[in-house]
Amino acid sequence: MILLNGISDSGGPDTFVDGDLFKKVCYSAMASLGGKVLSFHEPAVAQNYYYAEVSFNRVESLYILLNSIYPFIAFTTSPEPPSMTFVEHKQLTATINQLCGEEYRALHPSELDEPLRLKESKGGLVVLNENTLNKWDMYNIKYWQPKRVGDVVFNYWD
Repeated sequence: MILLNGISDSGGPDTFVDGDLFKKVCYSAMASLGGKVLSFHEPAVAQNYYYAEVSFNRVESLYILLNSIYPFIAFTTSPEPPSMTFVEHKQLTATINQLCGEEYRALHPSELDEPLRLKESKGGLVVLNENTLNKWDMYNIKYWQPKRVGDVVFNYWD
């Protein structure tokens, strides 16, 4: 399950992932793969994820995203919605897992591109996808109207 309590950075657990560790992992992974980190960004107002822009193996640029609450990572061709295209990268996933074990769960594009299934019910909104979302997550989903699971996990809700 991906749609966990507070995943959108709204009213969930007070735990946060370790951004410094993520930054080190990105730099170490690129060193292992003969690539480089072009930039690193921490969560900002309205942005609930870290991201690193990386380049290696003749890939112009790829972005590694980390949700700020849960240790979920994803790879994209653009760091900002709505132009995020989630991609699979087995080599990078394997390298990250070698560096830090099972610290992070690399989400597959099929999980992130899964349509968010919503239903109106008694004046409220219900998410039909498996979830433990809280009322603040639900409020943001109703207001921002994301289309995919990945749009909730990695959001820029300003």
